Amino acid sequence: MEVYHRSLQSAGSGPGALRSAVHGADPDGGSGYVGFVDDLAYRDLTAEQFAELMPQGDNDPTFLLLADEGAVMDKEYPILVLDLYEEGRGRSFRVNASELWPVGANLSIGNRDFEEFADP
Repeated sequence: MEVYHRSLQSAGSGPGALRSAVHGADPDGGSGYVGFVDDLAYRDLTAEQFAELMPQGDNDPTFLLLADEGAVMDKEYPILVLDLYEEGRGRSFRVNASELWPVGANLSIGNRDFEEFADP
């Protein structure tokens, strides 16, 4: 899993706080399968633009974790989870960084579907 973000500096606590919150959610206490993509090219992209940019092949990711302004301005860091799967592409829900690990893990292995996490 990778967390894409536009600007971690907006939170006022710097990039380390979000990373710590995400990594602290890993039951193994490490980074688990979560990486961060820090690229200024993503700064002004909307969730819809991210969905359009992501590949759509059989072996490509089915979801995206996005630390947008809504995520970095809240002390709980509610990460935007964006559906990239063909049928639901563009749907989204938020999950607090402290709860990210089980959501991402279950989506990654197909143990649970996007709909099971998203609000009705």
